[in-house]
Amino acid sequence: MPLVVVIDDDDEMLLAYEHALAAEGFTVIVANDGRSGLQLVRSRRPDAVVLDIRMPEIDGLTVMSLIRSDPAIEKTPIVVATGLVEWQGVSLSKELGWDAIIRKPFHMKELAETLHVVIKDED
Repeated sequence: MPLVVVIDDDDEMLLAYEHALAAEGFTVIVANDGRSGLQLVRSRRPDAVVLDIRMPEIDGLTVMSLIRSDPAIEKTPIVVATGLVEWQGVSLSKELGWDAIIRKPFHMKELAETLHVVIKDED
C-alpha cells in the first residue's frame, strides 16, 4: 500500500483524510504542522505528500521548498490541497514545485485518484 504523509493544521480534516485515504488503499500518516510533517517526510520517505498551504509556524510553501531542496526527498510527489489561489502575495503556480493541486472543497475520491496518478508517474 502506498504511504502518504498528510500535513494540515485542521485536526478534523486530518481525521477525514486518514479514513478516506485508508479506504482507498493508502497507508496514511498525518502531521498537524509543517515542522513535524517535514520530519515525517524526511524519516519515512513516503510515496506522496498531501500539503495544506495555510499553517502556523512553517507554512506549506516553506515545507514544499524544503522538500524540493533536500536531495534525499526532492522527488517526492506533492499534492497541494488548498482553497487558495495565492498565499501572502505568491501565486500557487506549478513552478513552486507541486505535482498536483486540488482546490478545497473537494471529494476525497478526487484526491485518491490524484494520488494514484502522481505516485504512478514516479514509478
